Amino acid sequence: MFVFLDENEPACGPSWSLRALNDEVGSGGEAFTHKGGLTRFYGWYYAVAMVATFLALTVVLYIQVSVSWGVGFAIPTALMAVAFVVFLVGTKVYVYVPPEGSIFSSVAWVFVVSCRKWRLPLPHPEDARRQEELRYNPPAAVGNGCRVFKLPLTLQLSFLNKAAIVTDAAGEIRPDGAPARPWNLCSVQQVEEAKCLLDIIPVWISGTLWFTVVTELINYTFLQASTMDLHMGKHFTIPPASIVAVLYLSVALFVPVYDLLIVRAAQRVTKAGRGITLLQRQGAGLVVGALAFVVVAAVERRRRHSALAHGSGMSPLSVFLLASQLAVMGVSGGFSMVGQTEFYNTQLPDQMRTLANAAFYCAQGVSSYLATLVVNIVNARTRQHGGSAGWVTDGINAGRIDYFYYAMAVLTGAIFVCSHFYQYKGEQAAETPVGREPVTDSGSSSESDAALLKT
Repeated sequence: MFVFLDENEPACGPSWSLRALNDEVGSGGEAFTHKGGLTRFYGWYYAVAMVATFLALTVVLYIQVSVSWGVGFAIPTALMAVAFVVFLVGTKVYVYVPPEGSIFSSVAWVFVVSCRKWRLPLPHPEDARRQEELRYNPPAAVGNGCRVFKLPLTLQLSFLNKAAIVTDAAGEIRPDGAPARPWNLCSVQQVEEAKCLLDIIPVWISGTLWFTVVTELINYTFLQASTMDLHMGKHFTIPPASIVAVLYLSVALFVPVYDLLIVRAAQRVTKAGRGITLLQRQGAGLVVGALAFVVVAAVERRRRHSALAHGSGMSPLSVFLLASQLAVMGVSGGFSMVGQTEFYNTQLPDQMRTLANAAFYCAQGVSSYLATLVVNIVNARTRQHGGSAGWVTDGINAGRIDYFYYAMAVLTGAIFVCSHFYQYKGEQAAETPVGREPVTDSGSSSESDAALLKT
């Protein structure tokens, strides 16, 4: 998919390319509109990624185990080589944006300046519009020909608004309108960008905890599968790890269901353009995830009873009994994973778009460490009360993984609290020519699509 850009109106990096895609293509067809263009992009992006993971856990893994490890590793090596060639071929159409400094420096300036001016009173503390008129709020920067989406001043974390108070116009602002010393004065845009970073922390924690419980499920599903009947038919046996592919297949299949059925049904009920907000989508993922762990615990209880009754520690139950729990968790992933990605990319300003993508993958990385910590804590607590090795042991039949799964269901339900206090960030496109101040609309509703693309 390519985005054709007007030479007199260049885009600003990949984030603007998506905006241009939504605006330009959407204006001429139904495929990408304000209501669904970017949402569909993220959804189908994950659907393709999940199909690739499904093939890796089934076809490639089977070749590695049953044919040859050499051939199994040669396949991803060849695919990586093809991907590298495609990457090089596409370099001519990529949009390059020169770096203009670290966003973390700007955030640090806001905190330092607001602390320096903590004694100053805030005029009009209940009126954001009037307060913004008295703050340092230069025209929207259009560096390198890039559009910048301005953020109106908000009353959230109002202490940080003091960083934009001008105490000495002659000493703090240069003749060209730029701040004389960034450690003494920040713009409204910088203040709101810092707020954006702070605002997403609860939602980021929520996403990290969701990835943590999914990691627990994947880890112990493999152990469950290792003690069950792996036959698919009379003569075909699957590797234990391949059963996890059901989760990724479920995500891939759920994306079109969500896009074509759930969203449209929600639009009829709510009369809203999106149908379901980003936080509602993640919340639905948490609810389904909690239900998935209830199913997981029930299946594990049956598997453990069967394995102990059989005597050898191996259960005669088919490994495909685990498919139900993985399918339900896949639906949870279809809500939560895509919702997280879209949330970070739409709720953070353009200057933080790279940070938005990093936040999502950082959550996955941190969750691996948290998963180990959770197991250690659970084992420590259950040892103290039971005197045994704990719920999660090296021998899956000796522990009580079903109790552990119930605990994960409770944790998944408790994650709701982390994202409860988030308010959507409104933003305004600076579409006026350079040097002219666009009208600021600080009255954006948190329930609208203002945080999405401006059309």
